[in-house]
Amino acid sequence: MNWNTYPYFALAALACWSLASVLAFHGKSRKASLVLASTGLGILALFIGGMWIELQRPPLATLGETRLWYSFFLLFFGLLVSSLYRYRWIPALSTLLSLVFSLRNLIDPAIHTQALQPVLNSFWFVPHVITYIFAYGLLAVTFLLSVYRLLFPQRKALETQAHIDRLSGIGSAFLLLGICLGIVWAKQAWGNFWAWDPKETWALATLLCYGIALGLRHCPEVPALSVKGSLVFQILGFLCLQICWYGINYLPSAQGSLHAY
Repeated sequence: MNWNTYPYFALAALACWSLASVLAFHGKSRKASLVLASTGLGILALFIGGMWIELQRPPLATLGETRLWYSFFLLFFGLLVSSLYRYRWIPALSTLLSLVFSLRNLIDPAIHTQALQPVLNSFWFVPHVITYIFAYGLLAVTFLLSVYRLLFPQRKALETQAHIDRLSGIGSAFLLLGICLGIVWAKQAWGNFWAWDPKETWALATLLCYGIALGLRHCPEVPALSVKGSLVFQILGFLCLQICWYGINYLPSAQGSLHAY
């Protein structure tokens, strides 16, 4: 499988997710919605696995390839959160976000050759990138919940906040793990644990935003700051995450960055 066959897989997966989202939103046939969403995930997983075999390397080296994994994890966590916490609107919004990244891949898949850059021929390559994209997908769902909580503060307030805190804590832990794996890899590849490269700096800023968001939840003396401040930093963290992932490619300071795709 390659990028020439991607449109067929992407459109089939998006069709399954879209129909599953409609059923979930209207609260109809939960079992059918689950089957359709799982089928969509299976289609995308099949394409990712096929690309891995075709390229004879992990499909994680380009922005287009990481967008594949992001779409998968985003839909996976949207489905998981919807099933666990009964947020019927989550599948629809996670599908919409996934659609944006899928369309970006259809327009510009960022095709590269089978060969990897020498620095990517490392044991740390796969666990580092997958851990990051796993965290990105989970924190995208947390972002959706945070926006929902700000827009509708009275709807299941305590329950929703508890879910956000739990998911954000797990996502932040994986983000920290991804940074630690990257530090070890950087030492092996370049001889330094940390070089204040633009991507490293934005990764740290992202982690700090989520750390502040979680820390504010432990300020019971100022309840309003505890809740709204936490939600605002959740959203800021997600925006920093986007800059860290692909936004740095458009920053003048990142030209020639070691992490540029």
